[in-house]
Amino acid sequence: TQQEAQATYDADPSDPNQLDGDDDGIACEELPPGGAPANGDDDDDDDEEVPAPSRIDTGGGGTA
Repeated sequence: TQQEAQATYDADPSDPNQLDGDDDGIACEELPPGGAPANGDDDDDDDEEVPAPSRIDTGGGGTA
């Protein structure tokens, strides 16, 4: 992520990994910020709506 690249760059601004190609102090500007891949699929299902379980009629609960 850009955030991770920036932290690496900030730790060593001599930029041995060439993270800042245009020398503006911002590393890997083309990467998404904060962890989501560029396609927007962050594999984090917390924001997906999960349907509530449906009720199943199991009868009166007696034995056969």
